[in-house]
Amino acid sequence: MFGRDRKARIAWDEQAVWFRVRYTEGTAVRKCLLWLSTADKVGRIALWHEVTPEMTTLHIGLPANAASVLTRMAGDYGFSLQPKPAHATAPQAMKLRPVREGNLPWDVSFVAHIVAGRPFVSQLDDTEKKGVYLPFVPEKKQAEPLPDWTLPSPGRGICQQPIWPYVNGAGAELAASKPDPVKWLLGRGLAGTPLQAGGRVNLYGGIQETADWLAQMAHQLIRLHPGNLIIIDGHGNLVPQLKRKQSILRLIGDKVTYMDMDNALIATGFNPLAAVPGETEAQTIQRWQDWFGHMGVHRSNLPLLAEAFSQGVQEIGDLRRWLDEPGQQIRQEVTASLVRRLETFLETRTMREWVDWPDNPFRLLPDGALLFACAGSSWERQQLLAAMLLGAANSTGTRLILHGLPWEQMQLGHGLPAVESIITSNGPLYPDGRVVIVRCERSEAATLLADRFFPADPQMGENIHLLQPGEGILINRREAIYTTWNE
Repeated sequence: MFGRDRKARIAWDEQAVWFRVRYTEGTAVRKCLLWLSTADKVGRIALWHEVTPEMTTLHIGLPANAASVLTRMAGDYGFSLQPKPAHATAPQAMKLRPVREGNLPWDVSFVAHIVAGRPFVSQLDDTEKKGVYLPFVPEKKQAEPLPDWTLPSPGRGICQQPIWPYVNGAGAELAASKPDPVKWLLGRGLAGTPLQAGGRVNLYGGIQETADWLAQMAHQLIRLHPGNLIIIDGHGNLVPQLKRKQSILRLIGDKVTYMDMDNALIATGFNPLAAVPGETEAQTIQRWQDWFGHMGVHRSNLPLLAEAFSQGVQEIGDLRRWLDEPGQQIRQEVTASLVRRLETFLETRTMREWVDWPDNPFRLLPDGALLFACAGSSWERQQLLAAMLLGAANSTGTRLILHGLPWEQMQLGHGLPAVESIITSNGPLYPDGRVVIVRCERSEAATLLADRFFPADPQMGENIHLLQPGEGILINRREAIYTTWNE
């Protein structure tokens, strides 16, 4: 009845792919496994069940060429699949024995093969030598009744829905009876109570998921009170979402400045040297020096900018013409670095067109909002983002949202603006701020967040993997609170 080919088993294991499975009830999953394990379909399905003190996990293994079939069935039957993490190693080949009566040993760790609907099991702590490596079921045996085995009830690690242990997590300081225009709106708690908080907030999750979450919040903030709200989108998937909102579209030009540097139909010029409302002359000069210093201009050239400002320079075009004057040409030792960096910044035609038709992005502040998008995919674009960031930091009373910035390339990890009211997505962690974790498309990213913020709480780590669009985990003074924008 059984083959005894260990090499064949090893060969089968090597070409198998594994998926972690989660479900709300196991009947549908069992039905899929039975169907796939028949001889005219896949013929063999593997189960890897692992029990630890923290949680239980269940993986399904099958030939790589059948993975798409399982994925489609998961969508049809409503269970979820997650590719096995790279660090998780499936058990080595062990001998399997048939389960003739009773259920599978769900209270311990084991590996099983389902062949023609019949399970063959090897417990991972089993020292017996009985069984075979690659069992099969002869055709005449396939007509016999199947053993009455089931999948386990979904508990921690297998349940498809998050388990929230902190039902009353939302403290009085976050619960809101009405929106506060100077605080961040952070969704609603388990009981449906709106949550809000001031100060600094870190948002972590997938690049699209963080954009979607911020779009929900920003939409409400602009409708409530657009004044002094600045959104800098370094990826280009947040600000365009807001423009599609009719309530925001009506405000553009009156209460909202909209600048999308990647949309050729509406792209406008941009003046990185533009004055910020409420900024003193000394602050403007310091901002210019900070920006050109970030750009790589040698510190010996930076005092030149104060001289340029005093002589009426207000735009990049003005600065270029001023540097071309004979009086500056003879001072190359104090202008050379500035000239080289400026030429590099203006190397592309697109950048030259932007600065040749300058526009002040801060013109509607403090009464209005500024929505700025520029994909930080190149060095000169990253300098535009840095200029916008420095200007926003000098605006009094700014509420600042930073999304999708290329933090490593811009080297801003130790130079974040000293803004009291700020949200950053996937950026450096504020030591005194709150944290919101939203859904990650990549399971590896969710695992990293779980290890970082909940190293000793397996259930909350599991909940990060199970977050749905619009949902999040708000960490407030070490307390984890469920939050959602969903109705």
